[in-house]
Amino acid sequence: MRGLRTLSRLGLVVIALGCRDDPRRVLTETAAPQAGSVLYLTTSDQAPPPGSTVTVTANVAPTPDIKAIGSFAAHLRYDTAGLTFIAESRLPSGMRVLNPQPGHIRAAGAAVEGFADGRLFAVTFRVTDPGALASMELTLDEMTGTDFGNRLPANPLHRSARLGSTRR
Repeated sequence: MRGLRTLSRLGLVVIALGCRDDPRRVLTETAAPQAGSVLYLTTSDQAPPPGSTVTVTANVAPTPDIKAIGSFAAHLRYDTAGLTFIAESRLPSGMRVLNPQPGHIRAAGAAVEGFADGRLFAVTFRVTDPGALASMELTLDEMTGTDFGNRLPANPLHRSARLGSTRR
């Protein structure tokens, strides 16, 4: 019952904040998660030159324990000295709302059928210093299945993911 209440609240927040109909790029890239974690980040370019843009995608890996994710709440931290938030990128399923602040983006989303491809949200940054990508950290606050069950990993260490180092 608590999951239903959380999903309902999340839906109301998303509706209250409205939708954006800006044209955005649909992303198709996927990658493997870090060992032991269901959460991971991918980039459209692992070694972007200064002045370019890069899209970072928050993903949940499919596992036997975690089927379709129906809703989530997360935050993404990044280094403002090397990255500037530009926009949210369009993904094919679900609805999302972002609250971007310098160095910190709050994200929430819901999908009746679930986020089948595992992509929770995607954001685009302008790159000043490519090394700043390595400082990105994604943390899940809530994750609920389409059955309204809590799907947060039991181990708190598996609720966060870092992008890791980039190639130079």
